[in-house]
Formats: sequence, C-alpha cells, structure tokens
Amino acid sequence: FRRLGLVILGIDPGIAIVGYGIIEYKNNKFRVIDYGAVTTNANTPTDQRLALVYKGIDILIKKYDIDEVAIEELFFNKNVKTAITVAQARGVIMLFYWLLNNNGFLFMNIHHCKLNKG
Repeated sequence: FRRLGLVILGIDPGIAIVGYGIIEYKNNKFRVIDYGAVTTNANTPTDQRLALVYKGIDILIKKYDIDEVAIEELFFNKNVKTAITVAQARGVIMLFYWLLNNNGFLFMNIHHCKLNKG
C-alpha cells in the first residue's frame, strides 16, 4: 500500500461480521483501498469473539496506517440480545482506536448518512 492522502477506515460494527471499507482522500478525490469483513463464529464465547474483533481491527489499522475511523451508529428494532453484543463489539473498536490515537472519531449516523465530528 502506497499512502498518498488521508486514509479513513469505515466500520459497520457487529459481533458475527464487522464490515469495513478503507478509502483514501486526496485532492478532493476518493480512492477505494480495501474492503471486507472481520468475522467470528457464533459458537465461540462472546469474550473471545470480542478479542477477535479487536485483533482484526488492529491488523487493519496498522497495515493501512489509518488516520480516521468512521463507525456506524447502531439501530435495532427488537432483538435486545443482539443489540448488546453488537454494542460491545462497537465499544471494543472505539476503545482500541482511542487508545491508539487519543484524538477522537468520526461517527456516521445511519439515519441521516452524514459525518459528524465528535
């Protein structure tokens, strides 16, 4: 990977599947660098799944020298158990990046699809 501009990691948090996309922004243009998913097995205990999510995000951030992270906000209608584990995974990702950089996040609000510094 040859870095030319600002590198942003976008994350769709989950416990079974953490979707990600990595883009580069330079000269008012975006370029797709990579995309995919960090996955965990449903039969694995939750604490181990959270550790796998942590390790997967760690690999991405270090491999691509990420400048900013955009993490999609959570939205759930009914399944509270799923909401709790997905929220835990989101928290692991947020804590990891904060500990690494201590400079905040970009958050994507799924309802309005706009970026908010926060």
